[in-house]
Amino acid sequence: LVIMGGPAALAPGLIGQTTVQLDPGEYAMVCPVQTAAGTMHRSLGMMRPLTVTEEDSGAPEPETDITMTLRGLEFEMEGIITPGRHTVRVRFVDQPGGKTHDVHVARLGPNQTVEGFASAMETLDLTGSDFYFIGGAEDMPEGYTAYFTADFEPGRYAFWCHHHSGDGMVQEFRVE
Repeated sequence: LVIMGGPAALAPGLIGQTTVQLDPGEYAMVCPVQTAAGTMHRSLGMMRPLTVTEEDSGAPEPETDITMTLRGLEFEMEGIITPGRHTVRVRFVDQPGGKTHDVHVARLGPNQTVEGFASAMETLDLTGSDFYFIGGAEDMPEGYTAYFTADFEPGRYAFWCHHHSGDGMVQEFRVE
């Protein structure tokens, strides 16, 4: 089983757009979210097969204005995120500890610290938390690229890598 990307976490009511290039083969589209009672959405029917054929779709690579490289425990950025819609190229380069990278983008509320956000995500205790996810790209193997589009308003945000956040792969940034 190799996880081949997809949309990252999103707040209710938001629509995510993530693009990945898949090699020919058999895949499954699976929802990794669980209900409050702990039942996985895939157990409730949110799973579908997908066959990628040898035929080239002819779809162009998305036009991007930001490039993010996930290398080691860093989010390396080329470009500046300003207010508005951005399409981000995410390059999966060096993934330490045999764990794949992903990137989730969270909008932080006025009283939310990045440390409190990271702690809430590690413990899944969201009591008193003030943030919501606006997009990102799920895990992909080293050497692959994903693209996501998100709308940014002025404010504070955090990049968060699910598998490496305990190692410090959480970064606050501001959109002005």
